[in-house]
Amino acid sequence: MRFITTLLLIVIILPGALAQQPLKGKVYDMQTDSTLASTTVFNLSRKTYALSNREGEYSIEANEGDKVIFTSVGYLPDTIKVLNYMIDAGYDVTMTLKNTLLKNVTVRGPNYVNDSLNRREDYGAFYNKSKKEMISKSGPQNGVGVAFSPIGFFSNRSKDRKIRKNLEYQDEQDFVDYTFSRRYVENMTRLHGDSLLQFMLRYRPSYVFCRNASSEDMLHYINDKLKIYLKHEDEPLVKPKK
Repeated sequence: MRFITTLLLIVIILPGALAQQPLKGKVYDMQTDSTLASTTVFNLSRKTYALSNREGEYSIEANEGDKVIFTSVGYLPDTIKVLNYMIDAGYDVTMTLKNTLLKNVTVRGPNYVNDSLNRREDYGAFYNKSKKEMISKSGPQNGVGVAFSPIGFFSNRSKDRKIRKNLEYQDEQDFVDYTFSRRYVENMTRLHGDSLLQFMLRYRPSYVFCRNASSEDMLHYINDKLKIYLKHEDEPLVKPKK
């Protein structure tokens, strides 16, 4: 009886003793200092995933030396190597926009193919994960052994779907940036600075259109939207009274 009691205590205590510590913090936009929701946080060393919440807060299990990648739509990915002080004090991440415009600085334009391939390589374990996997080889969360948990399984599936959807959406938006690039639109419209940014934000095409459009289709699209944009710009701010 004493042996069984001791064994039960070991089973209860051991998972907590061996548990990884959470790496916590917030994700920010470098320019606006605002928080970023739905940022994908991937522990490449542990093959675990998390998403930042509406306040930009994230939490993911990690040990010192783990490689963690932060990716968000429209931002350059950020990769860190976890150190003990990050776990103890928390670690905030600042993301940089891919199309950030800085004076006297040349910024590399978006490369959809390279970015997508790199993301597929980094998240390969997630993309190739079996949807039928219901038995956890690592046991309960933060524990050891083998366990079966229907609640944990469906919760993980829901989380996996959300992260997969987030990664797919990021791929789509990168493709839009690639086909509707700043340099191309600037050459076609002769707009610059704030006018160019306003035009690109207002008439940003959908992923479906960009995927199916030919070069000629995209040229016609930009010309048509430019006519509408210039027409609105020429209109007086206050209409004269009758």
